[in-house]
Amino acid sequence: MTFTQFCGAATILSLLAFQALDSLGSERVKPITGSYKQAVRKAGESGKLLMIDFYTDWCGYCKKMDKQIEEIPDTVNKFAYYKVNAEQDRALAKQFKVRGYPTVVIVKPDGSEFHRWSGAYKTSADFKRALEGILEKAGPVAKTESDGATKTASSSPAAKSANETAAANELKTAQTYLNVNRKADAAKVLKQIVAKYPDTEAAATARGKLDEIEGEGSR
Repeated sequence: MTFTQFCGAATILSLLAFQALDSLGSERVKPITGSYKQAVRKAGESGKLLMIDFYTDWCGYCKKMDKQIEEIPDTVNKFAYYKVNAEQDRALAKQFKVRGYPTVVIVKPDGSEFHRWSGAYKTSADFKRALEGILEKAGPVAKTESDGATKTASSSPAAKSANETAAANELKTAQTYLNVNRKADAAKVLKQIVAKYPDTEAAATARGKLDEIEGEGSR
């Protein structure tokens, strides 16, 4: 290989390395800055749940969770991520009744608390599953305007319609089990419908059918 060819190869490798680093950088979690009210507003405008991470500088489990967050940026970035040093913002920590560290509080765009836990998960995979479960339970989050008004985004009705369709299909499966007297299998599917699609018409029907199955079992 000539010197010119070597330089050309080195340049290509450098460009590839730079692109790889740039790609990794785009996947990093970037916490929201500013006040809590600003964080809630930014979360609403982006149509995401706000994930508040209360930590302290001396907390070992907080550092463990920080490393886990770096390993699952694709999942964490589905939330609006807001870090709060509980010893510096004591008022906010008191408002959310933080007693241990880390404490993570999931907040809806309207400011209401949706979910919380304290401590770090054993592995980043466990953490990822927990966050995905929260997202699934919450469902689509409507975006809000800067004044707090809800946007009429076309994606929200579509998502709701998709949930209705999926729930209705699972309800048909449950009914098929009931038709052949496989009540245990039917009950399992009905419970899944209620858990996965709680606000759908199919879920309301599933609850009624579950009551009937449980009533028959108690006779």
